[in-house]
Amino acid sequence: MESATNGPPLEILHAFGVSGVQEVLPGGKGGTWRVGDVVLKPSERAEESRWRAEALAMVQMSAEFRVPRPVPAADGSWLVDGWEAWRVAAGEPDTAWIDETVRAGCAFHVAVADLPRADFLDAPEDPWSYGDRVAWEEAPISGS
Repeated sequence: MESATNGPPLEILHAFGVSGVQEVLPGGKGGTWRVGDVVLKPSERAEESRWRAEALAMVQMSAEFRVPRPVPAADGSWLVDGWEAWRVAAGEPDTAWIDETVRAGCAFHVAVADLPRADFLDAPEDPWSYGDRVAWEEAPISGS
C-alpha cells in the first residue's frame, strides 16, 4: 500500500469509482482523504474494516441518527489494497447538543443490537483493544 500521507493512489480512486481533487482531512493520523462526496482511508485492521462496512451497509437509517455508508469497490469488495471508502456524512460535531447526542446513541444501539459480536474483538493485542477488554471486565489488569 502506498503511503497514506501521499493520498490514495489513482488505482484506488478508480477502484472505488471516484475522481477529483484529493483533500486531506484534519485530525486522526493525517491519512484520511476526501474526494468529492467520498472519504478514503487506509484500513488498520482488514477484518474490522470489512465487518464495519458490512454492518453499516445493513443498518436501517432513521431520522434519529446518521452514519456514513461504506462505498464498495467496483468488484464489490470493501477493501482495495488496504484502503476503504465511505460516503461523507453531512454535518458538524456540536458538543452543546448533549440530549440529542444521547438520543442518537440510543437509537443507533437499537439499530445494531441484533448484530452478532464480531470475533475480531477478542483477538487483537494492541493497547487499545486490551484496554477495552479491561474496561468491560473481560481481561485482568496486568502489571506491565
